[in-house]
Amino acid sequence: MAALGRQAGQSIRASVLEESVASVYADSGLVEAVVQRRPSLLALTLYVWNVQRSLLLAARVKARLPDTKVVVGGPEATRDNEWLLRHPAVDAGVFGEGESRIQGVVGALAQGRSLADIPGTFCVQDKARRLNLEEPLPWDLAACGYPYLDRVIGPSRSGTLFLETVRGCPFQCRYCYYHKAYKSVRPHPRRAVEDVIRWAYQPDSQVAELYLMDPSFNLSPHYRDVLRLMAQLRPARDIRGHTELRAEFLDDEDPARLSEAGVASVEIGLQSVNPKALALAGRSSRIARIARAVERLKKESIEVTTGIILGLPGDRPEDFQKTLDWLKTTDAYTVVHPFLLSVLPGTDFRQRAGELGLTYDPRPPYYVQATPCFAEDELRDAMLVCETTFDMELDHIDLPCLVDHAPDLTVSLDAADYLSKWIVDPAKKKWRQKLAAALTKAADPFIFWFRGADCRGSEDDITRILDAFFDANPHAFVHVVFEYPTRPRPRFLQRLAARTAQPATYVNKSMQSWIKGTGVLSPAFTILVHDPLEQGSRRRILGAYEDLATIVWDIGAPDEEIISQAAGPCLVSAAVKPGSPYGYHLLRTLRQRFRSSPEDVLFRDNVLQQFWLRSTNQWQPQGFPERIVMDVD
Repeated sequence: MAALGRQAGQSIRASVLEESVASVYADSGLVEAVVQRRPSLLALTLYVWNVQRSLLLAARVKARLPDTKVVVGGPEATRDNEWLLRHPAVDAGVFGEGESRIQGVVGALAQGRSLADIPGTFCVQDKARRLNLEEPLPWDLAACGYPYLDRVIGPSRSGTLFLETVRGCPFQCRYCYYHKAYKSVRPHPRRAVEDVIRWAYQPDSQVAELYLMDPSFNLSPHYRDVLRLMAQLRPARDIRGHTELRAEFLDDEDPARLSEAGVASVEIGLQSVNPKALALAGRSSRIARIARAVERLKKESIEVTTGIILGLPGDRPEDFQKTLDWLKTTDAYTVVHPFLLSVLPGTDFRQRAGELGLTYDPRPPYYVQATPCFAEDELRDAMLVCETTFDMELDHIDLPCLVDHAPDLTVSLDAADYLSKWIVDPAKKKWRQKLAAALTKAADPFIFWFRGADCRGSEDDITRILDAFFDANPHAFVHVVFEYPTRPRPRFLQRLAARTAQPATYVNKSMQSWIKGTGVLSPAFTILVHDPLEQGSRRRILGAYEDLATIVWDIGAPDEEIISQAAGPCLVSAAVKPGSPYGYHLLRTLRQRFRSSPEDVLFRDNVLQQFWLRSTNQWQPQGFPERIVMDVD
């Protein structure tokens, strides 16, 4: 919007919420950030993964700024998405691409005019919903340059630049809305694409990854020219490339071209090997060509993530098993990514759900619940078979960072711009004066670390703290760590999860069908336990908390004998320099013991933790640095 307003010479004063805000804060912090700007209009791009949270934020902003208008767009804004169209926080919306109409929508709302003459929009007027279903003209992609070049937006904090070279898709997959949102396939001006790529390879661009986000990159008209340019620029600065391909349309030379351009990973859609299911989904069944293409990609050391869909119309349990067997036989993957079918708004499958016999959740992520070929329990069983077949953990949760010795990351709550970890003893009652500020400054994800002398005596206070947090930040992902001489009671954890969890949020619903234990991903409980160094004792402790909490074994400042008996995940409490004699010996012994699972070793000391991540090739750019507040004696 900022780029469009400047280019058209109109007085649209727009700002994009900075990533240092949008990608850091939990719900309450985002509301505060918007309210402080006091916008007359709040524009939201809605996807299946953010629509619920975005509408919650919109409602909270409007409660404090009643005159602010809310305009929505994106893939969730479709003519048949009734719950969105009727949401009380939404004043207007745009179907399909928004650039061609956003100026008209903003102008009409600012002047109190009707949107009735703007094609492909909806609005609430006189408490009635009004839709204009006329098809808008396609947007001229040359009318406005990429916003990267005038610094309206930049790469993500991790260094990823998302680049669309083509808008539209030549295919009409019936589970997908993209081809309906854009009725034609239109390339961006070649010069504009090249300008962005040349900028990305400049030393000061801060771009580490170029994500070519065309839905079928190898079918865009200039994709080989794009790869050639990337290959020419690589000697000056190597950037990792990622994209999505239709593997069956790759020629014999394409994998080498991708590799020479620095493309390190690709995503392909196999979906199924069942010809009937593929035909009903509008997909080709050239599976032999896919297998050959993946083989060539892997020979070029390109990581291939192969997507498959469970619950497609026409697919039976035995057909899904054949897809798994085919993948194992052909090795046509580096990583398998199974999806449960989402019956998305605007798609052919949504419009024909009754005819196809699809039962589905009407709210995000719109998962299919049963089909004529698949009962609900069979869907769950099939996903668990997939999990076992490819040795994956679908509901895997990374361990929380357990650093508590980091002077450069530890701040006072008053001085902190945000808060990512709160180490607190509820029994000390200091939290009561700080809770309100902590709720607003909380990051997403967030870590509560409860520490003290008596967990059972603090159960009520822990419950109050988490109640308040999830009321304020229902969509945040929260780790809850317990560090007490006596472990928390399993019954308390069950009660705490049942009381505080938000099962309807996307983070929990996205895995709800196969999450074990509490039935939710967030809150995720972790208990620190002094390692008894004896398998029988460990088994008894693990059995008491099976599927309720992750046990992390605290091994203190271990010597070689303790490390030889240690089990993962484990926590090292030593605070020593990595280059000291003890530090060197400690890290070397840990590497030998946990050679195949270095992620199972955690450190309280931040210097050791960062050294371990780098030396075991686990280090990744952080979205934002930790901010730790300590409220324990």
